[in-house]
Amino acid sequence: MKFHNPMIIHQVTLPRGVSFTLNPVMGTKEDPGIDNLQTDLLVLTQMSCSHMSRGMSKIDAKLSGELSKALAESKFEGKAGQTVLLDCRPIDGSQKHILVVGLGPAKNFNGKSVCALMRRTLEIANQLGVEKITMPIFPNRQTGS
Repeated sequence: MKFHNPMIIHQVTLPRGVSFTLNPVMGTKEDPGIDNLQTDLLVLTQMSCSHMSRGMSKIDAKLSGELSKALAESKFEGKAGQTVLLDCRPIDGSQKHILVVGLGPAKNFNGKSVCALMRRTLEIANQLGVEKITMPIFPNRQTGS
């Protein structure tokens, strides 16, 4: 597979069978759409004081409002480290679970925030015993840098 950007690594295999795949297809014609991804754990992020993104709204509509209901019930505000886990298996078979992780205020978002996001995601994925994690991260979505 060839990429436009030679800095994109297709797949990194880590010890104990953990692997990460970076997919440059998201947001292109070949993209199935965030609401149609097939994954065990879909990880979404939200800054504090921000609203549900367009992608999250699409997923929420597909889940008949269950995502927004879970966020409201947990009083999710997007604070750094705040999480909401939704079991989608009884609702829809596309994603088995959705994890929404708060990133805090945009002005505080940095490399440490990304490390904390990854650490928390892997902890929850390990607890759930999932094999496939999908985390859409769009360029400049979280911060202008």
